[in-house]
Amino acid sequence: MVDNERKRVSELLNGYLATQIIFTTVQLNLAGLCSDGPKSLGELALGTGAHPPCLDRLIRTLVSYGLFEELVDGRYSLTPGGRFLDQEHPDSLYPFAISYGQAWWWKASGELLESLKTGKTGFEIAHGEPFFDYLSKNEAAASVFNQNMLATTREESAEITTAYYFPEKGVLVDIGGGHGALTEALLEKYPQLNAWVFDLPEVIDSARARWDSSPFKDQFRLISGSFFDSIPSGGDLYCLKDILHDWNDEDCARILKNCRAAMSPEAKLCIIERFLPEDGSASPARRIDMIMMILTGGLERTELEYRQLLEQAGFKIGKIVATPGGTGIIEAQPDGRLTGPERTL
Repeated sequence: MVDNERKRVSELLNGYLATQIIFTTVQLNLAGLCSDGPKSLGELALGTGAHPPCLDRLIRTLVSYGLFEELVDGRYSLTPGGRFLDQEHPDSLYPFAISYGQAWWWKASGELLESLKTGKTGFEIAHGEPFFDYLSKNEAAASVFNQNMLATTREESAEITTAYYFPEKGVLVDIGGGHGALTEALLEKYPQLNAWVFDLPEVIDSARARWDSSPFKDQFRLISGSFFDSIPSGGDLYCLKDILHDWNDEDCARILKNCRAAMSPEAKLCIIERFLPEDGSASPARRIDMIMMILTGGLERTELEYRQLLEQAGFKIGKIVATPGGTGIIEAQPDGRLTGPERTL
């Protein structure tokens, strides 16, 4: 038992290496090269431009991870798990692999000790400025981050739209909606719904080309601005997905008060976040909580802590539902008059 525990901890210690191996694999597009069938080392070296002896060592490591398989004729093929590294796979993990391996991302984690000593974010210690300020000045980094967020929301959208009854008509405002993955999922499900995607000017500009070719282009608007200044009025449902966890309580209060100022008494607010367990039990939200501490200075919260944030900003909770994947959905209104069925999964 002791030996097994030691092995488990040792594997955790080497997690950084696995991240870089997979990051390099997707950068070289090894999974894409093998997507149509097995390839020899020579073919893969030619397709990637990599040094053959080094590439051979990388692929053999991927074989040990169960991502590639070496055939009897010496060629390499993808395993079912390895196919998720192909950028063209419908459930590809490429956006996550390509972001977690970026130097600007992982260098912040190297400052965790200093972050714990000072209370500053690891990102600001490593790069000299806050996370979102850095993204606003670095187009390539912002593109990687936006693709990560797009993939995250696409992955969660089916569960979210099943767990919570979104309106079939009216105007939905996706606050901090990025490239609009949640909006896209809702417009596909509710063809009579209209939606506004609200985000910073540079985010809206980068999303415009994607939405101009969208089949839902007659149902949406792209609106630029900052939720710290004001939020567009006139919506029926205001959504904040993975927004509040980016910020401390004071900043969240500003965002929520701006939401309240924009909303009519009949409008609803929908908060979509992962809840930390009230006790010390394991949860994926704990890992994300550390990422928030390192990158943005935000935090994951318990259901009670979200209740308190909303009540202090002048909202009353109507319902709370949860998805099987651990995402919590809170519905609130300024005056607390809430209607509609509830499904808790």
